[in-house]
Amino acid sequence: MAADEQLVERAVELLGTSRRQVGDNVLLLPEDDAVYVWTPGRGGSSIIVAADGSVLFATSAIDFDAHLDAFRGGRRTPPEAFETERR
Repeated sequence: MAADEQLVERAVELLGTSRRQVGDNVLLLPEDDAVYVWTPGRGGSSIIVAADGSVLFATSAIDFDAHLDAFRGGRRTPPEAFETERR
């Protein structure tokens, strides 16, 4: 599996969706060694996943440019934000 596809798969996992649901909503960010993945529609969300494992999640209220600017500025979502209670 190519490195970019591994990042996409990680994004899909963190978004709690499927690769099919994401479809073509993937933008490679080679200058950041990352990918931007979003789920379409009302209530959607997006995530930037970097090759170093860091991520930045955003709700649909945050547009791409603001999301990317925050990522490039060093903002990250802590891993524990994605943890769910296991039953």
